[in-house]
Amino acid sequence: IYSYAEVVFVGGSLIRHGGQNPIEPAALAKAIIFGPYMFNFSKIVEMFLERKAAVQIKTEEELVAAFKGLLDNKTRRSQLGAAAKAVVLENSGATERTLKLLDEFK
Repeated sequence: IYSYAEVVFVGGSLIRHGGQNPIEPAALAKAIIFGPYMFNFSKIVEMFLERKAAVQIKTEEELVAAFKGLLDNKTRRSQLGAAAKAVVLENSGATERTLKLLDEFK
């Protein structure tokens, strides 16, 4: 479904439930918006925000404004999506790296 989206809102993040994983839409280079409650993915969120790879909002009103702004600005959507995908690519391969490190202890 994400592949059809222009902008993706990470559900669960506007309430104290905690958001869903933003990596899947990021891997598809989608513009991502999430709310303040992403504590269950805090390190990932930190990376996305540092790289300007997602938009974090605080309220429903900000969500509406962020969606409108991104839907009206294809360049900004593309920039966010490309940055999000870059974060995913730069951090992929963790399992292989871990196995390689563990191999050294044999």
